[in-house]
Amino acid sequence: MSAPTQPAPKPDSVTGQPRPPQAPVEASWKPYDKATDIDPDDPPPGKGPALEWFADAKRTMWGAAGFLFLLGVIFLSVKDGGIDWMGVWWLWLILVVFTSPLLLVRRGTRMTVGADWLRLAGDQWVDTYRLSTIRVTTGFGTYHLELTDAAGNKADTQVWYLQKNRKLWDLLYNGILHSIVHHGADVNRRAVEHLHLQAVIRKPPIT
Repeated sequence: MSAPTQPAPKPDSVTGQPRPPQAPVEASWKPYDKATDIDPDDPPPGKGPALEWFADAKRTMWGAAGFLFLLGVIFLSVKDGGIDWMGVWWLWLILVVFTSPLLLVRRGTRMTVGADWLRLAGDQWVDTYRLSTIRVTTGFGTYHLELTDAAGNKADTQVWYLQKNRKLWDLLYNGILHSIVHHGADVNRRAVEHLHLQAVIRKPPIT
């Protein structure tokens, strides 16, 4: 997908219309199952309703936990040179303790957007149309998006996770474009490159 040259109109804060066009995503993007048993977060004070949200579905987390459990079994079998370890009950307990937290943190993966706001699990939220700083950093093989708005509110999480709900990402991305074009948000070079912002940058990237 080509880099955008300008932001789309800001959606209405209540209806969310008109929705922005589809935003660029990472090359490895794929659709994910959304939880049906977790509701969106409440909007920040003075903001319109939630329009899109995402939290991992139960089966996604069960699959991740099962995969880690299997890796643990393989690791112990290789380390032991066989399967004799399977008769040691406390090794099974370690595997369960190691993998079960994934099943307990689904609500902590929730993210919610309105027409002009993003809220992550807990108290992290930003006004997406008044961003002052937009940074992308790297770590553990993933790209991390760090946002700060004009009021000093901050939110940060992995880019690929924000893109799990494509419509959520579209709303957030349009706010990023508006913040750059209309409010002169500072953007680091990695964000320019990874988020395809080359055509909207008005000043040199920050470090």
